[in-house]
Amino acid sequence: MKVITWNVRGVNKVYKQKELMEFIKVNKVNVIAIIEHRVKECKDRQVINKIVPNWEGISNISLNNKGRIWLLWDPKVAIVKEINMHSQYIQAEIKCATNAMTYHFIAVYGLHIVQDRKELWRKLREIENKQQEPWLVMGDFNAIFEVEDRIHETMVQDHEIRDFREFVEDAGMTELKAIGRSFTWTNSHVFSKINRAIVNGKWMSKMPPIQVHVLDPYFSDHSPLCIELGSQQKQHLDHLDL
Repeated sequence: MKVITWNVRGVNKVYKQKELMEFIKVNKVNVIAIIEHRVKECKDRQVINKIVPNWEGISNISLNNKGRIWLLWDPKVAIVKEINMHSQYIQAEIKCATNAMTYHFIAVYGLHIVQDRKELWRKLREIENKQQEPWLVMGDFNAIFEVEDRIHETMVQDHEIRDFREFVEDAGMTELKAIGRSFTWTNSHVFSKINRAIVNGKWMSKMPPIQVHVLDPYFSDHSPLCIELGSQQKQHLDHLDL
């Protein structure tokens, strides 16, 4: 099962819809969270059907009129059950249709302002306190974790990283090793790592070891994040358009 999170702003544009459709097809993606798409609610399903016809999906658009997150999946491969919806994330249980693999997944889009993200950390702490299953949190946190996560801008201040670090440490989360591009967002001047994947202890003990592939950004200013789970993991990654 190949899972992608990708910030693709402005999916209203026809060329981006076509590029997304081709990316999903070529890379054999099974589950994708499309973040910051900005598609209006009235056009939500219409645009999704153009990109991934015959797929299923859920959206948090009713909680955020800017259209933050779609979680889309191929029902032949993944069985997805919505658990919780928030303006900054979608939480779901994902089962592989071909084996018994089950895990909890949160696709994240953190708001831009430090103060606004405090609600995200609070809600994730609440989820972690109740979490009994392997748990993957992946997406665009809009927050950096280390001073080295941003270059070519003003010096990183402590308040920019404090809340994220405290959540990860308090919740006992671990960042999955990333390979590929070092930074996940750029405006061609500033480079930063604000997209990442973190997991809980149950994931580390029960799930197979995996890495996050940080792919080329193509037509976006963000790089897609890709993980692959299952017995065909190596074979599929050999065909990934890195």
